[in-house]
Order: sequence, then C-alpha cells, then structure tokens
Amino acid sequence: MNPNQWPGFQLAMLIKSNADTLDHVSIDEYPGFRLEQYSQTSNADGLLDLLNQNAPKLRSLSLGGFLRQFNPHLYITQPTGSSPFLSQDPAIYPSDEEVPHVSSDWAFPRNDLPLTNPRQSSLESLSIRGFDSESTLLIEDAFLNRGVFSVTTIRYLALSAMPEDYNYMFLFSKLYQSLTHLTLDLDKSTLNLKLKLSFFPNLECVQLIIHTTYRARINLRNMVRSLSDNVVRLDGSNSGFKIVRLLHIALGPGVYSGVAEQYLSGASIDEYLLNLVQHPPLGLSRLMGWTKLNMVTVDVSETILAEALPMTFATGCLKFGETDHLSQLVD
Repeated sequence: MNPNQWPGFQLAMLIKSNADTLDHVSIDEYPGFRLEQYSQTSNADGLLDLLNQNAPKLRSLSLGGFLRQFNPHLYITQPTGSSPFLSQDPAIYPSDEEVPHVSSDWAFPRNDLPLTNPRQSSLESLSIRGFDSESTLLIEDAFLNRGVFSVTTIRYLALSAMPEDYNYMFLFSKLYQSLTHLTLDLDKSTLNLKLKLSFFPNLECVQLIIHTTYRARINLRNMVRSLSDNVVRLDGSNSGFKIVRLLHIALGPGVYSGVAEQYLSGASIDEYLLNLVQHPPLGLSRLMGWTKLNMVTVDVSETILAEALPMTFATGCLKFGETDHLSQLVD
C-alpha cells in the first residue's frame, strides 16, 4: 500500500497530533483484524499497537464491528508455538469493500513522523461489540498475550453481540480483580455461561441487556441468580459481605415495554432480586458470602415494574431508568 494513503499514514498522523490530549477512542465499525501471518507483527493488523504507542493518555477504547453470517469455508488454526493464524476470507464491509489494513509499522519510531514517548498504558474502559469469532480472538490475544494494553488497569468492561462460541471465562480470569463495572448482552453467546458474578471482588455495577433471543428469560434469571450465589473467590477466600451498588437491566433492539414486562415476569427473578436488595439475616453475611444490591434499575415505566416485580418494587430499591453505556452507571 502507498504509505501516504488512508488509513496507515494519515491515521498515525491524526493520533500523534492529538497524543497529549487524546483519552477516548471509539471505532464504530471495524469488521475485523487481519489474520494472515498474525504471528509476525509486521503483517498483523496494527490498530491496537498504533493506539498504544501513540496515545499514551488513552483511558477509554470502544471497538465496534459486526457479526457476519457463518462461512463454512472460513477457518482458523489455533496457534501452537510460532504457528500463525490463517484465514481464507478477508474482512469485508457491508458494501463488499475489503477492510483496509492498518500497518503496525506506523506504530513504531520512524524518521518521517513526529513521535510521542510511549509509556505503560492507563486504559480503564474497554468495549467490544459485534466481531466474529476470529477477530474477537485476535483482539483478546493482543490484550492477554501480546500485552498491547495492560489488563490490570481495566475497570469498565462491556461485551455486546459476542460470537456464539466465545469463551468468556479466559478473559474474565485475567480481569476479575480489576473490574468494577461489567456490561453483558444476554444473547445466545451467554446462554451457557456459568458465570458467578461474586467471583469479581471489586464489582460495583452490573448492566444486563436483554434480547428477544431463544431462552432469554432463563438467561436473565440465571444471571440475576448468579449475583446471589455464595461462592469462594478465585483467590480461594470467602467473598464475605459484598455490596454491588447497582444492577441495571437494559433493553436491546426490538425489546419494547410490553415485551419487557413478559420477560421480567416470565424470568421469575422477583424473589432473587428481593433477596439481593434486603439485608441478610444477622450473622449470615460473613459465613456465606452474601451479596447486597443497593439499587436495581430497569428501562421500563414504574407501572410495568410494579406489575412485573411487585415484591422488589415494594422495597423502594427498584427504579425505572435508562442508560446504554456502562460509564453512566457510576453515579
């Protein structure tokens, strides 16, 4: 590619020229990361390297792609040693144009580019949505294996429209100590996720987004129940008395108030929520690792909440509200 063409050189210049002030980047549509010869850095997609090396103050990163239809001819080999990732199908935009390659060469020192002084990243917020399995694997690999960004500083994590076969637990095993805010789509990708939210010792806010997918009610119930499960944390200690400040239940595309009422009622979560917002019996919290919720908000009206979740609503801890981004859950 001509080095003066978009997106390599121009994107590098744009990021470098704003390096001193740039703290948030949102890539709204980027279908995939290059898979060919991924073990060789010079041939890998360099988008994350570019950001890490030239935006030292970056605190928030949102990566949005889209899930393509399953292609039986698309394959990926699991890396062993120095074996590269392979794919027969390049990333394609909906317009059928091939996704341009962001060369990692522009991320590193060159004589013809103004440079910043790269340092350890301070990334706090990460949002990933709508990538296919191969691209998601490569993003995860960049964080967890190549160390493009430090995972120990990430407090806010949003995972939406994930691939159906995505393995959440590997990512969570690296982030469980630092996360304070977690957003999950309750779609097909989380149907079989056996997640214990009490694994996260510092978790303060949880946002669950419901969809009109198969078994969505069971999925919602399982996730709410996972907040109340008494478990031993990954470090082997009992979780003790734990307070999660906010649980927010958001509505995904196509889920309207009438549908939401059926979901909330059909999920049978009222009793679970009631137990979470009430104080545990005296002496039980320390022995059994009780979780306490300060507030639950749902994107429907007060009338619907009162009818769908009457016991929890009567406690005064159940509110109606709207939020579509995990950073808004702080206050």
